[in-house]
Amino acid sequence: MDEQQPPSPRVAPVQLEDCIEELLKFTLTSAIDGTLGVDIGLSKHYCSNLLKEDPDSPCPDTSVLSEGVPPYPLYKRLAASLCQCISSRAFCRTHNKMELIDEDKSWKQKEDEWNKSILQHGSELLNILKIMDFELHVQEPFFTQLKDGQKTIEGRCALGDYTRIGSRSLILFNKCLVLQVQDVHWYATFHEMLEAESLVKVLPGVGTIEEGVQVYRKFYSEDKERSNGVLAVCVTKHTSQLYNSLAAILLVRILALFYMKCHLTICLEDDVCIWYPDRGNSESKLDGNVTVNENMEKLEERIGFHLIVSGIEDANFPGFGYEGVQRLLGFVHTVGTVPEALLPPRSTLLSSFLLPHNPNIKGSTLTDGARALTKHVNRSGGRYWGTFCGSGQSLMNISPPFS
Repeated sequence: MDEQQPPSPRVAPVQLEDCIEELLKFTLTSAIDGTLGVDIGLSKHYCSNLLKEDPDSPCPDTSVLSEGVPPYPLYKRLAASLCQCISSRAFCRTHNKMELIDEDKSWKQKEDEWNKSILQHGSELLNILKIMDFELHVQEPFFTQLKDGQKTIEGRCALGDYTRIGSRSLILFNKCLVLQVQDVHWYATFHEMLEAESLVKVLPGVGTIEEGVQVYRKFYSEDKERSNGVLAVCVTKHTSQLYNSLAAILLVRILALFYMKCHLTICLEDDVCIWYPDRGNSESKLDGNVTVNENMEKLEERIGFHLIVSGIEDANFPGFGYEGVQRLLGFVHTVGTVPEALLPPRSTLLSSFLLPHNPNIKGSTLTDGARALTKHVNRSGGRYWGTFCGSGQSLMNISPPFS
């Protein structure tokens, strides 16, 4: 097999625009499969739709925030908007305010709250990037094994900047996972390394040392291995993770999660127990049918305790949630807007203006797309969409722009 030598590790600084897409994709994927460690409040179906591809549309140019219907996958547009917000340390509209559309007056207050979230958690994210020393890419299944803590040693040939990696170095893997180096060991060959370090720590799932050597042979020739030696980079998961800061930004209003979904860790001197507010805790005899505050008052009457909201540091800074995400995607909210809804792919929208709404009625030219626009009548007041009357063709002429 041809040698596919992995590139030398990228060194600091790591730029936000270079990693935000993969970081957001990793965060949404982890939220879907339940491995993120915190419930961001966005449904799995919603997160899946953000990641959904549109095979009938060209790959979008994420370097420019264009107006109109955002192209799929939507997470790329969302990532570009988040990057703009975090870099400017403020919530940024991705569209110009339309004077002819009446928006909910509460939006100003919501945007003020989102500004606080960006300022706090966006700054946390940028600060983590600043302390990165190296950046590496690992193929599957080894990346997942690193993330889950099954793989704790990364083997590389001792070339270039790999020789600069040392104890306590911080490495950003696959633009989303921060691991800290505990130690670095040098060996003459990969065979020697696998024997000394334990195969299960270096290549989990590989049956024999000989098979493990063949894994590395796909990337390094035997001559290169013997000429330079190899490194066993021992790593552990760092306490500060980019995806935790990003999850805090996306989080559906923290106070709602506090009352409904989050786990409360109650530290009782030497004992720690988990209380699930949605169903109570049989050990502490809490009533799952009353509010969190009422249950807390009952606890305070019985025992003294220190309360920690797992994964949430400050309940005063609500995250974006559905409404904030839609805002970053360029959606305009009016009375009747469904917060949990996402636009279908551009190709689906365009095809809807070619499909007859009543194909069995002779002479009817009204399309599905034009018919759907009539639902905006009560919101527009004849000011933005125009007057809804006439033939299907006239309705098609006032369809939204697709840029």
